[in-house]
Amino acid sequence: MFYMESSFSSVFTCLQVDMAALSQMKDSDLKDMGVPMGPRKKILLAAAPYGKQRQR
Repeated sequence: MFYMESSFSSVFTCLQVDMAALSQMKDSDLKDMGVPMGPRKKILLAAAPYGKQRQR
């Protein structure tokens, strides 16, 4: 299961970012949304398997 820190989940909800969109995002996308570097890296690592599932 994908866990997301609550402060960022509210940003994603506001911007209508679901797992499908999140799995396609790049570091620069998250940076533009104001997500700091540490959490950006963790989010990208956690979302990576979802992006691989969609490519199948």
